[in-house]
Amino acid sequence: MIVALYFPGYVLELSVSKWVSSVQTLKKLELQGPAAGTRRYASLFEALIPIMKFLPPEDYQARNIALFSDLEGQILEELPRARVEHVGASAVPGAFSKGDLDVFVGVPPEEMAAAIKAIQKLGFTAKQGTLRTPELCMLELEANDPGIAIQVVANGSRFEFFITFRDALIQSPELLSSYNQLKERCSGATQESYRDKKSSFIESVLDVH
Repeated sequence: MIVALYFPGYVLELSVSKWVSSVQTLKKLELQGPAAGTRRYASLFEALIPIMKFLPPEDYQARNIALFSDLEGQILEELPRARVEHVGASAVPGAFSKGDLDVFVGVPPEEMAAAIKAIQKLGFTAKQGTLRTPELCMLELEANDPGIAIQVVANGSRFEFFITFRDALIQSPELLSSYNQLKERCSGATQESYRDKKSSFIESVLDVH
């Protein structure tokens, strides 16, 4: 993907892979000054291609725990036999996060279709661009702040890893520290870059758990 950037009298064409370094370069120019308009252009870059920002636990975890408690009750009203668990960073004390809430809903394999319909009744829609199989469906509440995602999972499937990974972080302060450090290093990176590094980290944890 090539992005064309229009400055007064100039046109720059950048690949997405060079986007973040370009933002950082503009910010350095601004600090070195004079570079009129640099702040405006750097802000424009960040609006067009979102960069990663993370919150410390004290800024979001209490809120997400309360949100989960409320949503858990709504889900169980629709799916009384479901396993509803708080997963993701906000379920791990001390974890840095984008601030989103992730919820695991485990159901018998033969009840997947009915469970998905029940979650959709709560206003959730299938999340585009994510993996979907007979054993996994990711749904989201669009335009919600904070973002809320529900992973509907067939009990006993390989997608139980959401719980395995959560528990590994809770049980190991060293592992949690490494995960937080990864996020700190990715602050200001593109979502794509962060997701690649996050996936590699999760795979390395699941390899030994």
